[in-house]
Amino acid sequence: MAIAHVATEYVFSDFLPNPARYRSIRTELATDKLVTCVAVGLPLLLISLAFAQEVSVGTQISCFSPTNFSWRQAAYVDSFCWAAVHTHTLPLWLHKFFPYVLLLVAVLMYSPALFWRFSAAPLLQSDLAFIMEELDRCYNRAVTLAKHLSEHRESFLQF
Repeated sequence: MAIAHVATEYVFSDFLPNPARYRSIRTELATDKLVTCVAVGLPLLLISLAFAQEVSVGTQISCFSPTNFSWRQAAYVDSFCWAAVHTHTLPLWLHKFFPYVLLLVAVLMYSPALFWRFSAAPLLQSDLAFIMEELDRCYNRAVTLAKHLSEHRESFLQF
């Protein structure tokens, strides 16, 4: 009768609600996080510096207008120079798109981390959580079985 009681206790222990301590299993290495942070953060830092320089200092490439021109005439000359740059053999207009290229690099460098986080990591986390819960249950069963056996051993030795 005692063995049946112990067996039912083991069977029903699986259905008890257990604490959610395996929900935050880490599936990324620290070096992966560091590489992602540097590979994404560095281009974003350079983008912000490029835009901050353009806002605070002005455009990076500008044409030199004569000193007797007004502010509006100088702005027209500057816009005309940018339109005229496209006719030269040196592609200077690419300098204007450098921050956007850095943004594209940052997005491309972060895409593997996003792919891992949303496709592979949930499956891996659920599998690891299941394995860890089963190991924990097995360990708890072994401990309680050893405890019951030691209690029953003492009672059998008294007879």
